[in-house]
Amino acid sequence: MNETGQTVPLSYKRYGGELPAGCDVMAQRPALPAPDTLLFSHGRAALAWFLEAYGPFGSALVCAYTCTTVPTFLRRRGLAVAQFDYGETEFSYLADRSEGRTLVLLPAPFGMAPWLDAKALADELGSRFAIIIDAAQSAFGHLEFAPPNGGAVLACPRKALALADGAALRLGNNAPQNDQAIEALPLAEEATRLKQAARDLFALRDPECEAEALSLAKKSEKAWPDHACRITERSRDQLMHTDREHHRCRRSTNAATLDAELCDLECLLPPGPGTPFAWPFAIRDRGVLLSRLHEQRVFATPLWPDAALLGSPHPRARRMSDELVALAVDQRYSPDDMRRMADLVRACL
Repeated sequence: MNETGQTVPLSYKRYGGELPAGCDVMAQRPALPAPDTLLFSHGRAALAWFLEAYGPFGSALVCAYTCTTVPTFLRRRGLAVAQFDYGETEFSYLADRSEGRTLVLLPAPFGMAPWLDAKALADELGSRFAIIIDAAQSAFGHLEFAPPNGGAVLACPRKALALADGAALRLGNNAPQNDQAIEALPLAEEATRLKQAARDLFALRDPECEAEALSLAKKSEKAWPDHACRITERSRDQLMHTDREHHRCRRSTNAATLDAELCDLECLLPPGPGTPFAWPFAIRDRGVLLSRLHEQRVFATPLWPDAALLGSPHPRARRMSDELVALAVDQRYSPDDMRRMADLVRACL
């Protein structure tokens, strides 16, 4: 039986896709609030607040391989956006061209540590730049990575836990009045309601409900506002009660299992430290493989196929956009599940 008391078909299998309600393991005691950390409804809400609290900003430097909603959002806020390649270690030339105060989003790819030292980069670029470590593909990246002075670490637990909403922004220097200001923000009520409804439907483990659940999840993503919103009390409580160590260990063990099972594939997961969001690998003719996997109910994802389009001057980002496939390693699965999924992947290659 599932958490709603309904009988679950023993044959139900679904690898990947939206996390269902109730899949996170809870700790016996809630965690204490993290110091210097503010909780928002979603990532863009946190960024909107930071831009207003630490601006004005005239420009932003963003990795070319990222969710396209991010640079689009920044442009809507009036920032001039310049991009650097995935894995690029020298982009001071972009900084020299930036206008006014500049926001730098440094990726923590797939929940793992950035390829650059954020503190050293902040020292190199100077006070005109505010660096945010973009750990949006993590539940607890704000606790795993240290925020640079004048910047922050952004994690999005709503993407890695079964929350209806939730983003955590840990600041390099917080002020007590910030906490009071966050409490006065509105809620993202419609997006949160739709996301919770989607998670509840997926928790039924009924294939006949999946289309409706997926539709609700898509509507939720479109409903997130561009302005700052606070986290709901329900999601805050779930986040504080989530067993962080179990979450990290389960995802890390599952990723290591796929490392061993699919060692012939080109894994793109950085070495860490961090907590894996997924197990990404590169393959040509991705569309054919994804179609075969979906027929086997392995809902692998290309993540951001439209991030770096044809003609992009960023070759590594373009390759990620063209060839990346991400397999689920999240907390609802065991290493045995990973081995079964690996068998299906090998059969589809």
